Amino acid sequence: MKRVLLVLALLLPVGCFAENEADKSIEDSCGATGLDHLLGQPRSVLADMTFKRPVRVLAPNQPMTMDYNPERLNFDTDDEGLIDKVWCG
Repeated sequence: MKRVLLVLALLLPVGCFAENEADKSIEDSCGATGLDHLLGQPRSVLADMTFKRPVRVLAPNQPMTMDYNPERLNFDTDDEGLIDKVWCG
């Protein structure tokens, strides 16, 4: 019984690592990490940009649909209209 628990304890970190790597690729399925340079910029900079993916710009407390689209770029803005988060979903 102790051997079984030891084997399970050794396999647990491997399973977590593989899951985290998969989560990372899903998290950036829309290319959001490549747009970190837009953080702190006014939302108006997005008007002059073109994207190959669907885009959603969200103001604070703005209602949004809960449909998950891993290809969609989401830009969250703060009360001053500055981009404070870029994410996929």
